[in-house]
Amino acid sequence: MGVLDGKVALVAGGGTGIGRAIAERFAREGARVAVFGRRPEPVREVASAIRGAGGAALAIAGDAGVESDVAGLVAAARTEWGGVDVMVNSAAVRLQSPLTEISAADFAEVLRINLVGAFVLTKLVTGPMRQRGGGASFTSAPRSAPRPRRSSRPMSPPRVGSPPWPAPPPSSSSRTAFASTSWPPAPSTPSSTRA
Repeated sequence: MGVLDGKVALVAGGGTGIGRAIAERFAREGARVAVFGRRPEPVREVASAIRGAGGAALAIAGDAGVESDVAGLVAAARTEWGGVDVMVNSAAVRLQSPLTEISAADFAEVLRINLVGAFVLTKLVTGPMRQRGGGASFTSAPRSAPRPRRSSRPMSPPRVGSPPWPAPPPSSSSRTAFASTSWPPAPSTPSSTRA
């Protein structure tokens, strides 16, 4: 029995890197996993690997910065499994050029995916999580996010700019946790706010 048995997890950016590792680990722990990302092939590959290992997975191609794509992700998970318990946002754009060679349009794309995408994902899973009595939402960022270096590229600042999620209204009985985390974990405790 895994610690996530019966839970429904959405993993944005789940086709590669840390998102893939999280999706696969959650499946091994018993979660039903909706793997979401902009490139269909890696997303299908991860979902197929999870199913091949005996887990339950959906592959959903879409863009975290596009509200209708995220709405489709949430709707698919609710239709297939009845709701959402966990959302991990590992979707991000990282520019490889030196800062002086990055255009405003390129930086706007970083903000659209890394900041707006985090907002859209969190916004659209909050209602379904509350309907199930609560849940958890995590946005990952590189450990260097709060400590830019001279060679830094603009990926981390949008994560640092993520808004604090509001506390629940006093009458709310739902328990939903939201956190913005760094990976690998920094020595200090990540901030989290109930919402």
